[in-house]
Amino acid sequence: DQARQVLFDQGAADALSPNAVVVAACTQPPAQAQRLAKDLAERGIGFLDAPVSGGTKGAAAGTLSIMVGGDPALTQRLDGPLKAMAGRIFQVGPEPGMGSTAKMVNQLLCGVHIAAAAEAMHVAERAGIALPIMHEIVSVSAGNSWMWGDRGPRMMQDDPEVTSAVDIFVKDLGIVLSQGEVMRAGLPLAAAARQMFLAASGLGHGAADDSQVIRAYRALNDRRAANDA
Repeated sequence: DQARQVLFDQGAADALSPNAVVVAACTQPPAQAQRLAKDLAERGIGFLDAPVSGGTKGAAAGTLSIMVGGDPALTQRLDGPLKAMAGRIFQVGPEPGMGSTAKMVNQLLCGVHIAAAAEAMHVAERAGIALPIMHEIVSVSAGNSWMWGDRGPRMMQDDPEVTSAVDIFVKDLGIVLSQGEVMRAGLPLAAAARQMFLAASGLGHGAADDSQVIRAYRALNDRRAANDA
């Protein structure tokens, strides 16, 4: 929605020359990327559906993964600018929407992995295991994941720096589930993970770092209620 506002409501598309190319790096439903491409094509403007993964750290380091859906000739034309931002560039397919579909699959896994890491961390916390020790154990064991390694330390902090907010996964997993409905695909793990992010947001933590989905688990299993029982 923000991309459409910038391009059409705020006049960016009208200010571009006919041979310009818009690279949309936002996370959006595939159908929305297709609509952007169509509306820009009517103005003679090229379009690449090119969402990214790697977060703020990857952006600062120029090591993002970029998933491109669109004309490979346009990807080649923009090889320099894309490589300046990316560690890897993946040409997913020739049509807009295909990059967004790849990003959607990635976000499904990210959201589920963060929620699963928070659930596991909360179990250890509730059982009285020192969280730094638990984190180290899993980090060298079969249960490890990239999200456990990255988000786990932040789950131990009261107010970690925000690199990706809880509400981003409310949105992104919503995209996953909406597309699953279009495809008639049951996605129970994505649905369960989104419920925990929704709960964290509803508790007032929507702007907090996404690792703080653990707060929803703490609220669900309130220690005081457990002690009273």
